[in-house]
Amino acid sequence: MNVNLEYYRVFCQVARFSSISLAAEQLHISQPAVSRTIKQLEQVLGTDLLVRTPRGVVLTPEGELLYGYVREAMERIAAGEQSLENTLELESGLLRLGATEMTFHYFLLPFLDDFHRRYPGVHMQVMNSTTPETVRALNEGRIDVGLVITPPHMEPRLNVLPIRTIQDVFIAGPAFSHLRGRKVPLEELLEYPIIGHETGTASRAFLDGFFASCGLLFEPAFSLATADLISPFAEREFGVGVVMKEFAQPALEAGRLFEIETDPPLPPRTICVVTAKDRFLPKAARSFIQLLEEGKDSLQ
Repeated sequence: MNVNLEYYRVFCQVARFSSISLAAEQLHISQPAVSRTIKQLEQVLGTDLLVRTPRGVVLTPEGELLYGYVREAMERIAAGEQSLENTLELESGLLRLGATEMTFHYFLLPFLDDFHRRYPGVHMQVMNSTTPETVRALNEGRIDVGLVITPPHMEPRLNVLPIRTIQDVFIAGPAFSHLRGRKVPLEELLEYPIIGHETGTASRAFLDGFFASCGLLFEPAFSLATADLISPFAEREFGVGVVMKEFAQPALEAGRLFEIETDPPLPPRTICVVTAKDRFLPKAARSFIQLLEEGKDSLQ
């Protein structure tokens, strides 16, 4: 049975007010138009729905039965429209975000704070993981937006938006002061214990690839799961650390560590926003990306 939804909308208002005239006023149409619509609905359904009385209209038993369902359906449609409006206005919704430890630790939290202050009704579902895990979650549809540090190869089915250039550095404490003030060949640097990232992270893949391009094998003596442990290990002179410079900046400025220049130097990397090309982005995700784009110049 194919019934115009507008017929039900008119019927619902007539039943609600028990009046053709009040329904017409509420719907901003004429009374004859309301009467015609009800008659057309009755013809389609093959039964009388209303009975006219001196005091208005009364539902027939069939009309009462139908009204119970139609009223619930109209209320759910109205609720859906209101929910959609709230989502589009970011009064509600969900931001599903995945990011690496480095991006969270260094600069992402201020953006999340800004987004939450602007749109307090939007819930956040945040996943902290490695770049490969973040990309996997994106491909599987478990998150809508990923922030990663670009690995050697990025999948072609992803949209990639560069946000910020970062620089990794080699760092060491006073016990390695003989390496200060000169460009240290990579071959010589590998003679010392190296403190680096564990296997399976984009940072480790980057370093493995960089050393391999120089004909060398990168084998850290200490492979750490989190980047914020590398500087403390270097401060305690376990060896030469390699980490994003911002992680080591406090210790460098305080003189507890110094930066080692190498020949060749480590190339820069890029923090990127990644999204799936074949998936529609919710309004909350689009607005968060826009916020990052607006603020990326301040991160340079």
